Amino acid sequence: MDFQMPISSGNKKKSIHLGLLNINQDFKEKEVAARAKDQEMPYINLLKTPFNPDILSLVPKEVSLAAEIVPFYILGKKIRVAVTDSENIRMLEVVDLLREKYTVTINLCSEESLAFAQEGYEKQFYHEEESIVANVDEEKDIDREKILKDAEGLPERISGQKSDAALNQIHELVMTLSLSDLHLEPQEDGVRARGRIDGVLRPLFLLSNEQMRDIGRQIKHDSGLKYNLVDIPQDGKYSFLLNDRSIDVRVSSFPTTFGETIVLRFLDAKKGIVPLEKLGLSPHAQEIFERGIATKGGLILVTGPTGSGKTTTLYSALDTLNSTEKKIATLENPVEFRLKGVLQSGIKKEKGFDFPTGLRSLLRQDPDIILIGEIRDKETAETTVQAALTGHVVFSTLHTNSAADAIPRLLNMGVQPFILAPALRMILAQRLLRKICSHCKTEKEITNREKEILLTSETAEQEDIPKTLWKSHGCKVCGQTGYKGQMAIVEILEMNDTLGECIFQGSSSREILQKAKKEGMLTMWDEGVKKVILGETDIEELERKLEVS
Repeated sequence: MDFQMPISSGNKKKSIHLGLLNINQDFKEKEVAARAKDQEMPYINLLKTPFNPDILSLVPKEVSLAAEIVPFYILGKKIRVAVTDSENIRMLEVVDLLREKYTVTINLCSEESLAFAQEGYEKQFYHEEESIVANVDEEKDIDREKILKDAEGLPERISGQKSDAALNQIHELVMTLSLSDLHLEPQEDGVRARGRIDGVLRPLFLLSNEQMRDIGRQIKHDSGLKYNLVDIPQDGKYSFLLNDRSIDVRVSSFPTTFGETIVLRFLDAKKGIVPLEKLGLSPHAQEIFERGIATKGGLILVTGPTGSGKTTTLYSALDTLNSTEKKIATLENPVEFRLKGVLQSGIKKEKGFDFPTGLRSLLRQDPDIILIGEIRDKETAETTVQAALTGHVVFSTLHTNSAADAIPRLLNMGVQPFILAPALRMILAQRLLRKICSHCKTEKEITNREKEILLTSETAEQEDIPKTLWKSHGCKVCGQTGYKGQMAIVEILEMNDTLGECIFQGSSSREILQKAKKEGMLTMWDEGVKKVILGETDIEELERKLEVS
């Protein structure tokens, strides 16, 4: 196709934004719809129809302006174009050229609708893997307060930029603040952006609806989501480069009253694969965990709610065990971080490749150590336990609040006690606590209430309670929160004959907990109290995340 055509000097670019539509525009659209009906043509309103601006590349910008035509839909060899005049000679010439390769359907639209679509020529998407997020110094402490304040002006700074450049600035902000995820949430007055810092959401900036439309389309472009689906949830992923490594981004879109909300979860292997000794476990907990993962076979479970660091703990364990003498394989949904030397596979339920099916096939690959991303149903639970009984070391996760809760949960799923008891080796439950900021922490005299709270730990005696505790009051480094960074606190239930008997008897989680305590298990509350006494966190944070065991 050769689009060599004269360009009308009288043609002028029309520009109208979605937010400026008024009642008069509605009347115009109704008039065009009626005219399309009279001419027995389909009608389209591009002001309200999401489409991928990359499709515009089928017709050069100059030709689109001269012939008043835009392509807005393509499926295989079928395309749809929007025009303002069904008898426009130049438009018909363009359609004839397109028909050399495609089946073309002509749709009638308003002038404003066409002009709005033509703005897409300035907003076509770009995503280059070699693009690097600049100006992120990961070695020094940042002035978090200043950066959060500056973030409020980001919408103004990205105004007029192409969507890929605007998204890259958002990436830079995310990486500078070490956000784990970013939430773009449509509101009545715009789109609120919030980021999770140390597990807590913080407000960042407010995008206009137009900015969200462009950035949202760029995100969908990069992550392979469908542009025109705005009323059903979608999931995807993309990546970008930060300094010397790739950052993976998990994308989730969800329809709401005011439009799609999009959540980006940032996965950085540098932070996700942490040496075991840097997880922040107490020496007591680390010793038990290292002993447990050194088992020759059996099931090791890590439990906790979403965002409690389960995946990080499991990856640390696999990284510790990884050697040329052992074959390690994983089934995940999805694969979050790449582990060198480990065979990793992401399940695909839509193709019948789920956890039970994958695990049965994986066992034929003769692995020594297996990671099953999550146990959610009876079939996965039974297959996982059977694998643990056949001499494999099997790691997996459950969504339970405590280590003791995991046993009744598996029994309720239908796992038989006589199979579970010999298969289970260890259950670790965990939470992430924020660390008090080392830049602004000061000592304060302990109150009677704080003494009483600390003494609720079964490991804390009166003589262990200090006269002072540490407290941070907020500074520029921690963004006035008093906290900077997170650490894991865990409770580890090691299986023995006593707890095996609890399984056979169908004991409740409370009964299992009491037995485990008598056997020497420290609860997360006990571990947390130790962290408070050591000045690593405070009582407010401990109470925010945990209840007394």
